[in-house]
Amino acid sequence: MKTAVRYFFVLGLIFTITSCDLFDEINTSDASLQLYGENPRDVYDGTANNCDGNDDEILSQGETARIQLRLNNTGEEEAEGVKITVSSIDRYVSVIDGHSQTLGDLEVSHYGQTAEANSPGSILITAEPGTPSGHIADFEVVIRDKQNNKWTDEFSMVVEPVSASVILYGSNNPYRLYDGSANGASGNGNSELNAGEKIRVQLRIQNEGDAKVMQVRMSASTDDEFVSVADDSTYTFGDMLPYHIHETPDAQTNSALMLTADAGTPSGHTATINLTFIDKFDNEWTDSFSVVVR
Repeated sequence: MKTAVRYFFVLGLIFTITSCDLFDEINTSDASLQLYGENPRDVYDGTANNCDGNDDEILSQGETARIQLRLNNTGEEEAEGVKITVSSIDRYVSVIDGHSQTLGDLEVSHYGQTAEANSPGSILITAEPGTPSGHIADFEVVIRDKQNNKWTDEFSMVVEPVSASVILYGSNNPYRLYDGSANGASGNGNSELNAGEKIRVQLRIQNEGDAKVMQVRMSASTDDEFVSVADDSTYTFGDMLPYHIHETPDAQTNSALMLTADAGTPSGHTATINLTFIDKFDNEWTDSFSVVVR
């Protein structure tokens, strides 16, 4: 910061007025500091260091993540004692810790970086659970050196759905059924759903995405005229790793999904059972399967 001195001549006397603000924020350094690269940040959204995410390196709705920023000195002079401050005025995404970061000296044509994303001292941000998919959050970066020279820059982050996808596994026959006479079922044991029967069903579920999905729960329903789903048809799978297959309770147990076909169900009637999968951040996927009443 430069100090401006003005001289005033009044009645032959010289009065000196010093203004500290006249040239405030005007750089005296030949350094030039800015964010480095088209994508100047790394994202960690796992579960360590106060983060709460599914570890797909994407900021999604409801997640708390940490980021690391990279800066570059494109000027003609070394910048000493570089510090940055990161802020956001976004409606949905905010900086909750690690606002201030120290990078130290930054030589010409060199880049520095803030604390590693997967570390307790990095920049901690959070996206509200109700953040719209595809929302773009803007951040401002204020950079200063030890002489209080100042540079500003900005970056954006897109709040995206998790890169996971929960669906039924096996398009032709995603379920096993039990139509015997145990555990609430009442059938003739011919491995079919007949009119008037109650059956138990086991489903196979897969996360076909490339990221973990957390605390998955499933509910089943139908609006079919003849076939109904038992009221307690909600199941919890926990965390689902990419491409892993999970199953609901075995069809021969009393906790398996129960379907009932009315006694007057026409032979050959096809009922659609709707499934909804929701994770801990309220991301939602839907699928369905059909069962024929013989």
